[in-house]
Amino acid sequence: MRQSLIFMAFAAAVIAGCKCGDPPGVKPPFDDGQSGLDGGRDGGGGNTGDGGTTFDPDAGTTLGGRPDGGFSLDGGTSATSGGENVQVDPEGNIVLGGGKTELAFAWIANNAQGTVSKYDTRTGKEVGRYHAAIPIDGRPKSDGTIGYPNGLRGNDGNNPSRTAVDLHGDVWVANRASNIQGSVTKIANSKAFCVDRNNNNKIDTSEDKNGDGAISTVAADGEMIIPTDWLDPTQYDECILFSTPVGAPGSGVKARAMAISAGIEGTAGDIWVGLWNDKAVIKLDPVTGQQVPVNSAGALKIDIPFPSGQGPYGAVIDSKQRLWVVSSGLSPARLALIDTVEGRLVEGNLLPPSGLGTSGAYGIAIDGKNRVWLAGWSSGAKAWRYNHDAVSPEEPWRMFDFSGANSQASTKMRRGRGIAADEQGYIWMSSDLNAAGNASQLIAFHGDTGELKMFNYPGVGMVDFVDATNTLTNRAIGVGLDADGHVWVNNLSGNVVRIHRDTGEILRTAQQPEGLYTYSDFTGYQLRNFTAPQGSFRQTFTAPECGTETIWRYLIWDAVVPPRTSIQAYVTVSNELSELTNDALRKGPFTSSPADLRAAGVPKGRYLRVEFVLKSDDRQLSPKLKSFDVNYECEIIIQ
Repeated sequence: MRQSLIFMAFAAAVIAGCKCGDPPGVKPPFDDGQSGLDGGRDGGGGNTGDGGTTFDPDAGTTLGGRPDGGFSLDGGTSATSGGENVQVDPEGNIVLGGGKTELAFAWIANNAQGTVSKYDTRTGKEVGRYHAAIPIDGRPKSDGTIGYPNGLRGNDGNNPSRTAVDLHGDVWVANRASNIQGSVTKIANSKAFCVDRNNNNKIDTSEDKNGDGAISTVAADGEMIIPTDWLDPTQYDECILFSTPVGAPGSGVKARAMAISAGIEGTAGDIWVGLWNDKAVIKLDPVTGQQVPVNSAGALKIDIPFPSGQGPYGAVIDSKQRLWVVSSGLSPARLALIDTVEGRLVEGNLLPPSGLGTSGAYGIAIDGKNRVWLAGWSSGAKAWRYNHDAVSPEEPWRMFDFSGANSQASTKMRRGRGIAADEQGYIWMSSDLNAAGNASQLIAFHGDTGELKMFNYPGVGMVDFVDATNTLTNRAIGVGLDADGHVWVNNLSGNVVRIHRDTGEILRTAQQPEGLYTYSDFTGYQLRNFTAPQGSFRQTFTAPECGTETIWRYLIWDAVVPPRTSIQAYVTVSNELSELTNDALRKGPFTSSPADLRAAGVPKGRYLRVEFVLKSDDRQLSPKLKSFDVNYECEIIIQ
């Protein structure tokens, strides 16, 4: 006679093991001997080095079934455990902040060569180089083959000048294509999302095979994928996913500005592209790259009423999902404002007071207070701040002049060029000119007061700014911040420099041909910190005594959620670890604890992945995830 016994237990207390005094049935995470993860006992992944959380012997479940905390991030991630843009505060709570190792890259366009370089921001090495466009779309057709000719050129005349990293870590490249068809290209950051087009069961992509920190363009070296037949997509770098034609073909600049908005929950964000010739902004789907309507009325573009044939040059998006567009060639400089949620133009020509002397501006940035920053150009070593939400007595526009600042080389700045903001309230601006000629300089100042952030330069002491100029490093262009808060400046002369945020120490990348040229969020820092300030933490659980018959019952968590912040929970169940990243299996969001998983239709299965998404619309506040538990039951058959 067969009988059944219902067994019920807690799968895991947060991220660590159970402690003495826990009620019967409370189980620690376990190592199944196959998956390479133990749910967090010694690091959210056993000894595999995949990151996640470290063991805390005090973590567990209280007698009342309440989670009592006890996790800490070890700085890494895997497909099944770890954190992204979250960190542990001094009290042991998971909060927003930090970064993700896998996203520690700077993507710099080489305008002259028609390529994009991927730099590891922790080593300074170039780890990949890609063509800026492919002439056959990389997406499969309905019959599974690769097709969709799009008429673009592969290695000639694409002139990339903007890159932007989306919320999934992939990069988008805007090609201005002065004399051919303009385009926007998507490149996968991880091999897991590249496409094996030639069906050889591996991903053929650019790699630094000899470890010298520079990608060779000699085909025989195999470090850059160089097709011999551009009409054969099986020869392309398999991490270049597709290229989408944008703008009218022919003479004139096409895609010149680009920024990414938060988009729909769970997506990589919406891609907004400024078309210079057309004096308009369009929107691309983050998955397909195809142009989509900008609003519910079905409009396919938003016209920008800049005068004198000047189109959008740079773009940023703030936390209210407002798109700000600047045009560099106008005097005085001016902004256009677009509501990306409604898809409409709000302001067409926002001009500073004539007394500020903004005769031209290049770089554009947004800070944590939704203020827009412009780097001076023909106006000198100046920066302008525009606060659309300003109330009296503060003026919307303010100018900061740094013409009197001195570098460690006793040089001065002659004009601003690129600009970026960090989460500590500092603004970073590059300059491409000093008294001797072409230069590569970087200055930092507080966004509220304009007070300089001094550098304690080795062997010199405290200086106003850093001058990295030499024969190989000059003509500074855009500015970006990496996951560690250090600053990157790309130089038209053919290299990139990383400036240490405190000491000003200079790291130079290997030299490549002239033409590095990027203004935009080329590290994804701005998107993650200002446009879409959010982070996530995930953990995978399993129950050895239940296997595929595990019935997942409740997800319980303890959190502090201040106003204008939120925590949402999602769960995914599967019998295969590889399926835990399948969004089709994801259930949620759950917004209150306990979450009844059975009532939500969560199926039985060997593995359960819990993912918490933390968000904040207030840069001063973060939700706090203190701890969480999952309980389960299984039916044991007695013969």
